[in-house]
Amino acid sequence: LMYGQDENLFNHYFVNQGFFNPSYSGFSGKHSLQMALRSQWSGFPGAPNTYAANYNGPVSQNIGLGVTLFSENIASFNRYRAGLNYSFRFEQGDLKASLGISTNLEYYRISDPTTGNSLYDNNDRTISDFSGGETFFDAGLGIYLSYFNYYLGLTSPNLIQSRIDDISLDMEDNTSVFRHYTAMMGAFYEFGSTGVSLEPTLFFRKARNVPMEFSSTVLLGYLEEKIKAGFSYYSAYDGSVSLVAGSKLSNFHIFYSYNLSFGKFQQYGTGTHEITVGINFDSRISRFRNAF
Repeated sequence: LMYGQDENLFNHYFVNQGFFNPSYSGFSGKHSLQMALRSQWSGFPGAPNTYAANYNGPVSQNIGLGVTLFSENIASFNRYRAGLNYSFRFEQGDLKASLGISTNLEYYRISDPTTGNSLYDNNDRTISDFSGGETFFDAGLGIYLSYFNYYLGLTSPNLIQSRIDDISLDMEDNTSVFRHYTAMMGAFYEFGSTGVSLEPTLFFRKARNVPMEFSSTVLLGYLEEKIKAGFSYYSAYDGSVSLVAGSKLSNFHIFYSYNLSFGKFQQYGTGTHEITVGINFDSRISRFRNAF
């Protein structure tokens, strides 16, 4: 029912890495609070709506912590998550690295499956179980590296997902430990004193029983990133393209993107909207000379 798409999907992975990579917690040396809203396939009844908030920051010279709250509604399916992230940071010369662990408590519920649904099967045990709500515990791992203006992040969530009540589900095809993983890489270039910057990124995602997906984003910054604009391409759903615009003003940033799919499903919706808002707070605890 749910093991193919366990992790939330955001287009703004280039700015909200704290949502999916626990090793990014505190990596910048600042306290960061971010909120994100994604309305996928807007205009289609029961389309996914995702809400998320993340705080992360350093608590010592080497330790970072993060807290994530997440909610997603897809038709009658509701998913909620509260997570704690832990990271250990270190550096060797110009190489900065972090190892992270995420722990999550998740709650799944199917609301009113019998209401107006002629396909509902009274003998479907999975739907019956989740109609009353089920709670899961999960954990994941992450790695984050930066070298000069280049960075790389690797994650493997959903490592030990299990129901709190220990009632087993049919998981014959779910024996692999690494059922889901992501990889992100990017670079940041500044063109002298012109105030112009370029940030290309690549994001790869592989979930159980789902083909490899990738997304590429190119952002141009103007006036020292006070204005940023670009586009993204996402390979899933027959491919899609997003227009991205945003701004970074001191410790505040905001990004918006509008996505259109090349697939036939696009005719039933008006596209996908996503907005991310964040604010950073300076911290006295930072051992990184120029944390990226």
